[in-house]
Amino acid sequence: MSPQIRTTLLLPSFVTTTLFSEIQLPRSRLWNFLAPPLHPHQIVKAIISALDEDESRTIRMPFYTNFARIWSVGVGIVPKWLVDFVQWLSAADFAMIDYGPKPDAAEKLLAEIESKPEK
Repeated sequence: MSPQIRTTLLLPSFVTTTLFSEIQLPRSRLWNFLAPPLHPHQIVKAIISALDEDESRTIRMPFYTNFARIWSVGVGIVPKWLVDFVQWLSAADFAMIDYGPKPDAAEKLLAEIESKPEK
């Protein structure tokens, strides 16, 4: 790569923007300590810092996102059952349960299929 070309890769966790205003995350102090939501100005500061220092950088925010590389099932370091358990414990599968219109497109399609008479 040319020394004049700089790249920055941003890998954030949950960012508090209007896009994710309907997400229901746990509100405990432990959760906020281990997986704090990020504010847009925190991300902008990290990007500006990388630009000011004129270097390529991978920005992982907050700190726990550094472990995503070993947490991936494809890597094989952490067993799948443990990944599933932590995901269940964090309620990550249900954080967006109220997101979007109700009924959603899949629910409408299922209702349409079920309402058709069988031949």
